Amino acid sequence: MTYKTEFPDFPASHMPRIPLGFDDVSWHNDAMPRFESEALGLTLWIDYLQPEKREIETGRRFLLVHNGHDSADVELIETNSMDEINAEITAHCAREYGHTDTGRGICAHCGMDMT
Repeated sequence: MTYKTEFPDFPASHMPRIPLGFDDVSWHNDAMPRFESEALGLTLWIDYLQPEKREIETGRRFLLVHNGHDSADVELIETNSMDEINAEITAHCAREYGHTDTGRGICAHCGMDMT
């Protein structure tokens, strides 16, 4: 499934660039499209651009969650800025795994440019 099939009213032009390593795992029973990085243990939720289309109109557009394997999920950041999401993904990778160069100048976990 993809957000395009599960959320046909979500315009592709409103979808930001999805971070490297995140797979589309959207499901129509969810409130919004969802992308997961199994390697980082993160889920990225992306709500509609227009607040009136969101389940919670006053909510932020992006939510990044650390998936608790043996415990509850932990909300890392809720924001309207994809730049802030990308920064938190990079920070999470550094905290949890340390950046690992693939030999091509990018982190094997989060895709950060290491050059």
